[in-house]
Amino acid sequence: MRASLVARAECWNWSSAAAHCGADGTEAWLAMPLWRARWSAVDWRTYLDAGVTESQLAAIRRSTHSGRPLGSQEFTTMLEKRGQTPVDAAKTRTEEEIR
Repeated sequence: MRASLVARAECWNWSSAAAHCGADGTEAWLAMPLWRARWSAVDWRTYLDAGVTESQLAAIRRSTHSGRPLGSQEFTTMLEKRGQTPVDAAKTRTEEEIR
């Protein structure tokens, strides 16, 4: 959407947005029951149409470049406790290691 390659997210062939917005019946490969517990097709389309703010985009980019998870301190602490991400290791990565 940001790159203006398609008019709407559900039009991108490699996106699950079409299935989530109710425009595509190929949802067998998706965990739709779990998703439907939180979203409806209308709510998801509204969410997608809203886009992201510049501050949200900056946070996504920081996490992408640093290797740190994107989320609250509570979320990252939970990940550390589960041992599912090397959060501490990501904290010490240099700019060269990130590239």
